[in-house]
Amino acid sequence: MKTIKVISKIRFNDTVIDVAAGEKYDFCANGTWWDLFIPSGPNGFMLKSIMGTFPVVKGVPYFKLCGCLDKDYDTAFVIGRKLLNYEFKQNGRLYLFANDSIDKDKYYKNNRGSIKAIIRKVK
Repeated sequence: MKTIKVISKIRFNDTVIDVAAGEKYDFCANGTWWDLFIPSGPNGFMLKSIMGTFPVVKGVPYFKLCGCLDKDYDTAFVIGRKLLNYEFKQNGRLYLFANDSIDKDKYYKNNRGSIKAIIRKVK
């Protein structure tokens, strides 16, 4: 089991966990972080768009906790407050992030705070 501080200003928070295809993990998160002046927990908040942009993981609330492998958004998956028994489809380094605007650097700069994520290998 590993506890990670996920900082909202950082696009890719390195968990220092290398996963392998077929491995299963549980994720649990809590805390509050802010998108400019909007407080949120790991389940995020709903907006249609921010100044014409959309979140990295489309159709998922802004600031919902998400993960990806090897800093590749194409491998992104949704975690939120809890995700149990998630099976990885490929090998890679696990990164966590707040699902913020796709215009990455511009909008991540106005974020503040962090949440705590607990990651446990199941299989």
